[in-house]
Amino acid sequence: TWGMCTGQSAAEVKEITPEWYCNPAFLRNANNFKLGTSQDGDVLGDVELPPWADNSPEKFIEVMRAALESEICSSMLPDWIDLIFGRKQQGPEAIKANNV
Repeated sequence: TWGMCTGQSAAEVKEITPEWYCNPAFLRNANNFKLGTSQDGDVLGDVELPPWADNSPEKFIEVMRAALESEICSSMLPDWIDLIFGRKQQGPEAIKANNV
């Protein structure tokens, strides 16, 4: 759920694929595939979007892309690369960066 991805659980780690920044179609179950039910018994269908998206996949993609292309994201990209692929991936540098 949106809540699980935004801090309720430190065990939940998500990677965001390119579709999250360019293609709203994947957020809708336009073919009405039977995706089963949640643990609460709710029938699964379209992706549940955060409140700020106003239930609009197009708005969600627009905001996500703007965030990705923002100055703050660009300025943090080198640190992210160090955490995921570089020197802060393991060892003392990972511990200092709380990346364990």
